[in-house]
Amino acid sequence: MKIIINGGKPLKNSFKNYDEYHKWIDKSNEDKKEFYEPLWGSDCSFKTDFDGPIIHISSRFYPPAEHYGPKWDGTCCIYFLSKEICSKDFKCDTIDELKKEVEKYVKNYCKKLKKKLNSMI
Repeated sequence: MKIIINGGKPLKNSFKNYDEYHKWIDKSNEDKKEFYEPLWGSDCSFKTDFDGPIIHISSRFYPPAEHYGPKWDGTCCIYFLSKEICSKDFKCDTIDELKKEVEKYVKNYCKKLKKKLNSMI
C-alpha cells in the first residue's frame, strides 16, 4: 500500500494557488439555487468534493399545549432537491407513539424508494 503525505507539485491542469481554487468553487456554485442541492467544496491540498443530499426529510411536531392542541401533532415532509414530493400529518397522544409512527413512515418510504431505485439500475 502506498501512502502519499504530500501530493507533490501541481501539474499544468491544476490550480496555481488557493485563491484561484476558491474562486473556481464559488463560481461553480453560483447557479445552485436550491438549499439542499449538492455543492462543490474544498478539502485540503486542492482535493475537491461534490457533496450534498438528494433526498431530505424535514418535520416539525408540537407538544400538547393549550394553544397547540391536546396531542403531539405536526407534519413530516420528504423533499427531492428541495421540492416537496410527499408529506404526512401526524397526531399522537404520546411522544413515544409519535416517534414510532414517524420512524415507521420514513422507514417505509425509504424501503419503497430503495426498491424503485434498484429496479432502475
